[in-house]
Amino acid sequence: MGRNLRGRTLIAAAPETPPFNFNSGLKDAASGRPLIDGTLCRTFRAAAHAFNFTPDIHYTGYDYGTLHKNGTWSGAYSKVHYPDSGFDMDLIVSNELLWTQGDVGKVPVVN
Repeated sequence: MGRNLRGRTLIAAAPETPPFNFNSGLKDAASGRPLIDGTLCRTFRAAAHAFNFTPDIHYTGYDYGTLHKNGTWSGAYSKVHYPDSGFDMDLIVSNELLWTQGDVGKVPVVN
């Protein structure tokens, strides 16, 4: 089924968005990082099994991403925006309230 990624590691950033991503309260024995659970993380892990890749999920807390006035990004978005970060993707679900209020595409900017 599908492509075989031959065991390649795909690195994903996962902000706190229950029930999609959330900190399980447990730690990964090898890395010491929080173990993340939720529907997006489980889907990513199922895809890893189906497409033969190793998932590496990094918890970013409640920081989805912020565009700073100096043009730099922070948070989960920064993980994929900057190629040298090594991240392949974010596990983010859009906020339905933003869609209904017409704020899609607007990014929080801080001083």
